Amino acid sequence: MAEKRISCGRFSKPFGLKGEIKFIPRLSVHLKPSDLAEVIAAPPGSPEEGFSVDIESAIDRGKYWLLGLAGFSSPEAVSRLTNMELTMDRSQMPALPEGVYLEEDLIGLAVVETDGRELGAITSVIRTGANDVWEVALKEGGELLLPAVEDVILSVDIADKKIVVKLIEGLMESCG
Repeated sequence: MAEKRISCGRFSKPFGLKGEIKFIPRLSVHLKPSDLAEVIAAPPGSPEEGFSVDIESAIDRGKYWLLGLAGFSSPEAVSRLTNMELTMDRSQMPALPEGVYLEEDLIGLAVVETDGRELGAITSVIRTGANDVWEVALKEGGELLLPAVEDVILSVDIADKKIVVKLIEGLMESCG
């Protein structure tokens, strides 16, 4: 069975006249352009599909990177990549620091309070800039937006598929 592919980020729009393209990395703090080897450009949500691309140049501009790709020498040529994801084999992903998780690993994990009461499961991750917010589908219905901060998230156990949380005052009142 082939190694699972994960999204490293998304191509934005062509830049300049030489066929470079803006790229929005998913883990910009932990992923460097040099980490991208044997990558595939794939349609959104379909990391197993797509075609191989070779990165010839990469400039880190903070919120985005400028990538030059082999075989793409004009804005018109590279524009077909707009909104596609850049994927790589999970085994090639550099190790993440403690407390940093891939969205793929969080989705479906059970969310439980310190007393053992299960609240529900993670359904999505919302990237806000300051801190991520984890959306939880509550067992009793509705959703909870859980700030991914250390005062709330006490432990994450990917292997055991469980997240232990301490709810701060007023958090459950905002559920809808």
